[in-house]
Amino acid sequence: KQVISLMSDAEGWALAIQDTIDLYESNKLRQAAELLSDIETQVQQYFEHTPRIETADELEQLTIICHHLNNDPVINFVREARTKVQEMLHQFSQPPTDGPALAGDLKATVLALRDLIAKAHEHYSSDQIHPAAYCLLEAEKTAAAAHTAGSDVADVDALLEIIQQLNADPILIKIKNEAHEIADVMSNFTGTDGWIAEKDTGPIRVFYKREQLLDTITLRLEGTIDVPLFNILSLVYESDLYSKWIPFCKQSKRVAKLARSRQIISQLFSLPPPVSNRELCLWGYGIDALQTHDAIMIVGRSCDEDGADSFMGHPLPPKGKNVRMSCKYLGFHLTPLSPSQTHLKIISNLDMHLKFIPVSMINFFTRKLASTLFKKLKKLATSFEGSIYQQRIAETPEFYGYLDEKLKRYFQERTKVPSIHVASP
Repeated sequence: KQVISLMSDAEGWALAIQDTIDLYESNKLRQAAELLSDIETQVQQYFEHTPRIETADELEQLTIICHHLNNDPVINFVREARTKVQEMLHQFSQPPTDGPALAGDLKATVLALRDLIAKAHEHYSSDQIHPAAYCLLEAEKTAAAAHTAGSDVADVDALLEIIQQLNADPILIKIKNEAHEIADVMSNFTGTDGWIAEKDTGPIRVFYKREQLLDTITLRLEGTIDVPLFNILSLVYESDLYSKWIPFCKQSKRVAKLARSRQIISQLFSLPPPVSNRELCLWGYGIDALQTHDAIMIVGRSCDEDGADSFMGHPLPPKGKNVRMSCKYLGFHLTPLSPSQTHLKIISNLDMHLKFIPVSMINFFTRKLASTLFKKLKKLATSFEGSIYQQRIAETPEFYGYLDEKLKRYFQERTKVPSIHVASP
């Protein structure tokens, strides 16, 4: 009864749930998990000692609390992480099958884990998601193989902190999520099942695939163009200038810049009658895969799913009178063949939410749109001389200097080309 009296009211539980979320966001997973366990215990005790709920207000309050405990994504993550940590700690406490562990083994394991996590962070800060994901995978394997038998208490505590970091570190979580997202998008570039050729001759090849469950099609464009990769990436980076090369894009805006190559973007499209204007809110990021895949990759998707008004802590533009489109995924795979030639692949799945127009007409329209996009991109990227892009490059040396140096080093290592430059007319 004393325990129940501490937190038998819904207001107290609501505050405790918010405290749990705050602890998680402060990377204090252990404290968040302990507080969540206390809340769950007290709620369970309340129901066990309360034969019936007296008022409608009380029922409504308790329903809200139970909804948060069962459906809040952060609470569910803390609960899952708590279970995973408990399972791993139980495994670590068991002696290894090949004999007792030496006390020094865990100390070396902890040092190796810290090194792998540091490298994962370093690769991620350089947009190298694949090496970052590899380091994270190796860290998880190393942690799973660790054993605490015969080790110092300090080393066991250090291992526990690393386990918590592997499950709660925001950067490590992003690495894991983005690695899966990249793999899903890029798998569409290599798969062959279901693809139909709309145009399979000439410099530009267009394919499409019907997505029956989504009632949409996925588009894939491929071609080799005599344009430097630097220029193509400039077109993509300057997101407020998309109206210059994306067909029917009337206006675009960079909502937020989360990192050097990570942006939230909003776009307004003016489509031919009878279709009304459409808008799109995207989250996208670049991946340096030059060393692993000889390519720069770009991945994007809608960031306002289920009517969300914010993304990663940044407010999104409010929905106006225009219909908001949905982008399941968008991908660029850009391979530099030489300092002045790039093999380009683009893939996208876009739902325009057109209810009263036949799907066949929508599909035809989007396929033609794809060819137009490719042509406009090539024309604009051929030369930046005297353009606003040349001005932007000069005004943003922290990004374009980084990009130029990265591409320059890539070509020096492979073709011994001393430098690359923006194409001139």
